[in-house]
Order: sequence, then structure tokens, then C-alpha cells
Amino acid sequence: MTNSQVKLAFANQQPGSSSNLSTDGRSIKSYHWWEIARWIDGVIVTRKGKAYSMTTASKHRPGVYGVEAANQTPTGQADMNL
Repeated sequence: MTNSQVKLAFANQQPGSSSNLSTDGRSIKSYHWWEIARWIDGVIVTRKGKAYSMTTASKHRPGVYGVEAANQTPTGQADMNL
């Protein structure tokens, strides 16, 4: 899959994976460990704060739309503080 296809799979709550982006349908992760967004009660909640890397910021996060999380999660922490 391409990154765009993984983002679409996430939006449709389906699993998918590319070389640097993956989703189990509930959350989407950059480099298969750093959570970008998660479905919560039918709403996509996106990570608040700095991106893990320049690639995550410029290629992985764009196109993943949702409501920004209320709490910022430290960059080194894999899963969001929700």
C-alpha cells in the first residue's frame, strides 16, 4: 500500500500498512510505533504537539484530519495521552 492508501484505510477504520505508515483501523502510526491519530467514540482525534521527525511532519501527518487532542503528548512517547 501507499501512504495515501493507509490514510484512507484508517479513515474507513480498516487495517493497512506501507513501509513507514500503518493502521489497525483504530489508530494510525508513523514508523509503525508513533501514534498520529486515533478513533475515539466515532471521532478521529489527532496528536497535539511536535512531530516525531521531519518526515512524519511533512509526509505522514498531512491528510489525517480530525479534532486535535486536548493534551499534548511528549515527542518521545509512542501513544497519545488521551
